[in-house]
Amino acid sequence: MTFILDGLRLRGSFDSVVDGGDVKKGKPDPETFLLLADRLKVRPRDCVVFEDSLLGEEAARRAGMPVAALTTSHEASEFRHARLRVRDFRALDLRTVRDLLVYAP
Repeated sequence: MTFILDGLRLRGSFDSVVDGGDVKKGKPDPETFLLLADRLKVRPRDCVVFEDSLLGEEAARRAGMPVAALTTSHEASEFRHARLRVRDFRALDLRTVRDLLVYAP
């Protein structure tokens, strides 16, 4: 992740970044996603996880976060808990992502 974010000069585009070095347990444990939500000071249910792995989908589910599955590595039918399945990011717009969230006080 460091190679990509720093190499492409994208790190400044993110308010926070969590990677495997920040957590004790990897996916499918939800620690990565919960730590990021905590750092951003947002409720897990107010996050959307974009995930292309089945372990990541499970981690997001365990964290209580809706998932938009990217079917780059797996078939759409393999993602059992995703609220949305797309081939790539071009199929997304802000309204579609916002509709993944279930707002509750």
